[in-house]
Amino acid sequence: MTIQEYMDNIGKLEESLKREVPQVLVTKVAQDLKVMITQRVIETGKNSNGSKFSGYSTTPTYINTTDNSPKRLESKGKTGRTVFAKTGKPHKSTYFGGGYNEFRDRIGRSTEKDFFLTGEMWRMFGVKRVEDNGEAITVTLGGTTPASQDKIDGNSKREGMSILEPTKDEVRVIERNFQKWLDNLAEGMLT
Repeated sequence: MTIQEYMDNIGKLEESLKREVPQVLVTKVAQDLKVMITQRVIETGKNSNGSKFSGYSTTPTYINTTDNSPKRLESKGKTGRTVFAKTGKPHKSTYFGGGYNEFRDRIGRSTEKDFFLTGEMWRMFGVKRVEDNGEAITVTLGGTTPASQDKIDGNSKREGMSILEPTKDEVRVIERNFQKWLDNLAEGMLT
């Protein structure tokens, strides 16, 4: 390869990087990070520091198991009755003396915190926005619908930290994979 051909290839590499890096960040890097975060949180129940998330609430509560549950349960009050004693009207929710933790147990869901009930939050977790200011590209992961983002925000607030924060190892894997992609691109253009 002549010096001129090498210089031409460097120019092509620069153009290729400008064109392809944003797409790779969105499709490969962001999706890989999304998968790693989702798997860690759902499968291990651990936050970005490696600690378990707090447990589900055990404070007694009423939950509408008709609208807010993947498994329908009979609506019952605190005393076990299905109708109100004074009015005879049916209960619209079910009392759980052991709180949300008991509700999850009764519908067959894990009581280890995984933030998964209907799956909507995780299904709609993905690339929210991509910003390119000419010097840096920022990809933001989050809820891609208002309902999903509300669930993420509420769960993060209850935990006192973002439930989507990546671990240091997850960031290292993403950086290593991105560097491999860049190296392969450069090697293919400069050899």
